[in-house]
Amino acid sequence: MISPGHDSRSTDRPGKEDAAPTRRAYDPAMRRRVIGRMAVALLVSGLVGCTRPDWIQSTLVTVDVSGSWQGNVTRPAGAYGPGLVQLQLQQSGPKVTGTLSFSPGPTKDVPIDGTVSGDVLRLRTRTGSVTAELQVSGDEMSGTGTTAAGAVVYEIHRQP
Repeated sequence: MISPGHDSRSTDRPGKEDAAPTRRAYDPAMRRRVIGRMAVALLVSGLVGCTRPDWIQSTLVTVDVSGSWQGNVTRPAGAYGPGLVQLQLQQSGPKVTGTLSFSPGPTKDVPIDGTVSGDVLRLRTRTGSVTAELQVSGDEMSGTGTTAAGAVVYEIHRQP
């Protein structure tokens, strides 16, 4: 029987009347630590997934520039012109290697390196004396660059 003034929620076992509840109290500092650790973990996992530096470039290669190319090279100011430019190119993914020749002139079969990104080919001789940034459209390339004589414009076509 329950006597008046007796709390029915309390237990009859000694020492249990004042026990703390088992549920944890809200701790904002703990929440900030957990969120911070989760953010760091996400950042680290994202960086680890992007460690291969050329994966984007290899997926953006949209043209094949391998083969023989020939065309004109002129100076924009019309100081001389047009000269003949010839390219022999090999492509593996975004990487391009080959040779470049100008005529008239002493530049014959000079090694070149380059990259393709989208439909843009960037070339340069290994010494850096000749550069080109060319927009590729099917069997044609055009763009600008530099030679020892200064700024130039290229108009080049793929050879059969």
